Amino acid sequence: MAAASNPIRLTAEQAAIVILYVIDHYSREKAKEVSRVRFSKATMRKLCMRKNLHDSFAAEVIVELAEYGWTMFPAGDDFALIQTSALSAWLRLGSKRIAAERKQLRNGNLDVLEEMLDQIELPPLDDEDDD
Repeated sequence: MAAASNPIRLTAEQAAIVILYVIDHYSREKAKEVSRVRFSKATMRKLCMRKNLHDSFAAEVIVELAEYGWTMFPAGDDFALIQTSALSAWLRLGSKRIAAERKQLRNGNLDVLEEMLDQIELPPLDDEDDD
């Protein structure tokens, strides 16, 4: 057993294994296939046995998970994971449909950005009280 003054810190590869294990554990517990999950940064710290979760370490974990067929990315205050194979069913967008706008941008016309933004239907932003 490790001494309390010398706590264990998992490597990125070890952390990836723990993350995959908890996903598999949940899958078996619920008797259903899991292809996507999310968890908080606090949970990520606990799973990785880290007091602090640095962006560079999270990036290393992302690389390790990719080796096992999972894609992880930050999503607000959480991390999201999806089986990479599930991404093949997602719609793939190209850039040809906005060729005219891209040409304007290449020519330095940044006003086109305002025109683009005016046309985008965005959901309303939640107002957060600063009290």
